Amino acid sequence: MSKKYLLCCLFLLVYNLAFTQILNFKAISIPLFISTPYRISCNQFENRFQDRKEVEVKSLTTLKLIGKLFSKCKPAEGIAGIDVRGKLIVQKTNKQREEICFDQFGHFLIKGIIYKNKDLFLFLLEEKMIEE
Repeated sequence: MSKKYLLCCLFLLVYNLAFTQILNFKAISIPLFISTPYRISCNQFENRFQDRKEVEVKSLTTLKLIGKLFSKCKPAEGIAGIDVRGKLIVQKTNKQREEICFDQFGHFLIKGIIYKNKDLFLFLLEEKMIEE
């Protein structure tokens, strides 16, 4: 992918997350360092793991903070794919619903592009929204 394409995608992501308020947020996860014989894709995650932790966030303050943290996503360079350990379900005011997958290293798969966001990942861990 070209750098111009990645910058355009990053701008659209930040614009979309910054100017549409998150109404509902749900984190679905498994233990981050569980061993698997192969890389789990976003599509395989829910079928592969039945015993999952689910946390739904409704606090307006927390939802706004999550929106701010999403705006700090930066494209991850040199990452071909992620081994999924959880999904974030984001419902926004524009009735858009997004499923964002993440791995145990703070990489997020958003609309086919892998991003790095240490702040968001640490927040999810500290707030016990995802399983360690």
